Amino acid sequence: MSGAEDELKNEIFKKALETMTHYEDYPSSPHIAGYLHGMVREMTGCDPYYAVKEKDMETAKAIFPLVEEYISHKEDKLYWSLKASACGNALDAAANPGASFDESVAKELETPFGICDIELLREKLRTAKKVLILADNSGETYFDLLLIKALAPAQVIYAVRECPAINDATVDIAVRSGIEGHAKIISSGSRAPGTILEEATEEFMEIFNTADVIISKGQGNYESLDVSGREIFYLFKVKCPVISEHFGIELGKYVFKREQLV
Repeated sequence: MSGAEDELKNEIFKKALETMTHYEDYPSSPHIAGYLHGMVREMTGCDPYYAVKEKDMETAKAIFPLVEEYISHKEDKLYWSLKASACGNALDAAANPGASFDESVAKELETPFGICDIELLREKLRTAKKVLILADNSGETYFDLLLIKALAPAQVIYAVRECPAINDATVDIAVRSGIEGHAKIISSGSRAPGTILEEATEEFMEIFNTADVIISKGQGNYESLDVSGREIFYLFKVKCPVISEHFGIELGKYVFKREQLV
């Protein structure tokens, strides 16, 4: 995907193998992925997933009006905006290369959550003034806009990656999705496909520690934050056997789960 010549590919491959022999030194999979993808970007001078992100953005932009119209007729706007945001997580080239989300939008929307702690969220939102959303993939930023609107009147802060990491959202992606007019967009400081708190900016940590509600999108954020000690609502589609076994639900199911680990 980077267009690297064979000699450079071999050099990258050798460094990757060397890294993986020390996998136990990394706290989580996103830590490893962040290093490996950063190495590829540095050695090739390009963002390998640029074309993938552009395609996902085009697909999401085309589908967004249909999804917005679909949930406009639903009574429980919070539930259906959560579901739309979760379905956007299906636009993930890293887990589903070649997947076409637009072929099964209605099916995805109608698939019930395997776990859904929405009543706990409703309780928190009764008094919440500040909500932090941790973004995930580029295409799903369009669908996150529906969730942001449903969280009103709380102030929403939308945190994205510091730089390209696989197909994850960055500040420019969030702006293109129209989020800027409805939420404050910030960089978390993380350069990995997850939220690495050791890399976080001072601004992000202040918001992370004081937000009344945190909604975390995607498996990468879950894997990197499951020892943060904060109460977090995790929202994602189960895409790997490890997460499936952990939650006790089938692959392909959706999760909206509150966790607080100390």
